Amino acid sequence: MTALSGRRILVPVTTARQDLADRIEATGALVDRVEFLRIEASADVDALDRAAADLASGRYAWVVFTSRNAIGPLRERVASLGGASIAAVGPSTAAACAAAGWKVDVVSPSGTVADLPDAIPHGSPADRVLVAIGQRAAPTIASELAVRGFTVEKVEAYRTEDGPGPNAATVAAIADGDIDAVVLTSASAAERFATTCPRPAADLAVVSIGPSTTARASDLGIAVSVTADTATYDGVVGALTTCLAPHREDR
Repeated sequence: MTALSGRRILVPVTTARQDLADRIEATGALVDRVEFLRIEASADVDALDRAAADLASGRYAWVVFTSRNAIGPLRERVASLGGASIAAVGPSTAAACAAAGWKVDVVSPSGTVADLPDAIPHGSPADRVLVAIGQRAAPTIASELAVRGFTVEKVEAYRTEDGPGPNAATVAAIADGDIDAVVLTSASAAERFATTCPRPAADLAVVSIGPSTTARASDLGIAVSVTADTATYDGVVGALTTCLAPHREDR
């Protein structure tokens, strides 16, 4: 039995990504899986095809992945990255690169986009960087890399669209206090939670996967109970344990 055994926790998932929910469920928690978001193909396939061809030809010094969702669309188009170094936002993204057969050179120390530019050695305008992102991604990393001397090109590798969200019973459970905690796995997930569950119970524990998600949640009026120390599955489980274990006898 773990500290999370029997606790009811809402976890965002997508059709292809259920790993975090599986990991939390393995602790004995009762997991409500909610598809707040859907991952769709890029709206500009031609641009993605060109970027992939340029990557394979050696045009870029670096390719940057801020989400594991960007890896599959490029891997479908190229096997070789043309000698480009790889920067990944966190351990799960790095693991997805490794599964694609690509060696990662740099991983953000905190597992967040904010620290990734500092982890990449400064470049020159001759050093081109391809940033593979979704259409909702903040422009921060591209501008930060440009400040560090790189010539930066962005390509939309995938799109994040609204998923069906929680059903009426789950919304009611959030409002009535029948769900112990919700995990926010991205800024977009925080936005969808705020929209679809506008009246959460006052004692709902909210766990955020990282600082940028916490900041967006705060902007939306969501009080985050604990931010994971690292943007990993273990970090999220640890954060859930921190905020739920002390109150086990209160509920």
